[in-house]
Amino acid sequence: MSFSLTSAQRAALRAALMNRLIVMCFGAGVDSTAMLVALRLAGLKPDAITFADTGG
Repeated sequence: MSFSLTSAQRAALRAALMNRLIVMCFGAGVDSTAMLVALRLAGLKPDAITFADTGG
């Protein structure tokens, strides 16, 4: 399976998040993983990524 963003989607992400503090809560599920991939494809890097191991 291939994951990609259109140029319009990349531009929208960059316009919304450029020059902002980006902090991600990574839960290792599909939503947070997809968001990290989308940020990477848009050329954006989170300033911090948090993860909590609840021992569950």
